[in-house]
Amino acid sequence: MIIDENAINSFILDFVLIDKNFSVRELLEVDPKTREMLDSLNTDVLGLLMPQLVEEYGANKNIDLMVSLSHALISEKLDSSKVSGF
Repeated sequence: MIIDENAINSFILDFVLIDKNFSVRELLEVDPKTREMLDSLNTDVLGLLMPQLVEEYGANKNIDLMVSLSHALISEKLDSSKVSGF
């Protein structure tokens, strides 16, 4: 079996063209076993590594990790940068 790089590039391109972002909070809410982890996604916990987060945003504020490869979703957040790639 040979997997050509074009197959991988095609998959990545399809993934990039989906105007969807993925949220760690949303993923954890799906399974009752992982819902307990939601309590750990806050500024207090991340503040142990980055204390300035607690100073800037306050204590015990919810945080989320968002992942997206869609240029449409991130281009408006990058005022002075050009979105590269596809």
